[in-house]
Amino acid sequence: MSSLHIFIQAAGVVLLIIAVANWFVPAKLNYAENLARVSPIVHQVFVIHSFFIVLVVVASGAACLFLASRLVAVDPLSKAVSGFFALFWSLRFVIQIYYVDRGFLREHLVGHIAYSLACAFLGLVFLGAFWQTLGLAQL
Repeated sequence: MSSLHIFIQAAGVVLLIIAVANWFVPAKLNYAENLARVSPIVHQVFVIHSFFIVLVVVASGAACLFLASRLVAVDPLSKAVSGFFALFWSLRFVIQIYYVDRGFLREHLVGHIAYSLACAFLGLVFLGAFWQTLGLAQL
């Protein structure tokens, strides 16, 4: 088992931790009060999107845990999945650092640092997996 394989499985654990942490987000961000001010359809779309995002994070985590070797295989699907994950989590890191409300981040500094590090870790691991799928070098 390569070190990249272990890092991908670790990424799976990180993704599952992110999914579990999302159970606490509605209370932390006061969803009930904030969503009470929007129209019913906006409320419904928000709840549905939140549910499906967490579902995708869980599925991604499971894929990393149980299909790590497939994510680094030299084939078009592995290249597409690992490349997308690298782009997704790298972009999520940039958004976390430069876009999210500064006051909120200062108020929740430990969570901000932990989530930023998780996004950076995921972006780097999937970048390594993508590099592996190119067949240029073994990591």
